[in-house]
Amino acid sequence: MAKARARGERFFERFVLDQDLTHGALRQMLEWLIETTRDWNWKPGVYGRGIERELTADVAAELRAAEGSFERTAALFRRVAHEVGTALGYRYPQHADDVITVYIDELRR
Repeated sequence: MAKARARGERFFERFVLDQDLTHGALRQMLEWLIETTRDWNWKPGVYGRGIERELTADVAAELRAAEGSFERTAALFRRVAHEVGTALGYRYPQHADDVITVYIDELRR
């Protein structure tokens, strides 16, 4: 997405943000967040249908605020990934996140 933005490929940038990041990685992480609090008994709807009803109010508000924003989507993903990782006994790969963040910042310049 960052490369598409740097190249001025707005149409492709939007596709990557909507499909890959929001409906792919973020949706999966949000589903896992919900499932970690329900002993993996909750079944998500197709393409994340009904997910907003199952989120806490603050996460749902962040999701609404993130619509169309790479930066907010990434911040929400980080937050949820930390929570899911903690619930499952994993440590968030902060070093990898830092490296990617530096790369994205370089592309912006």
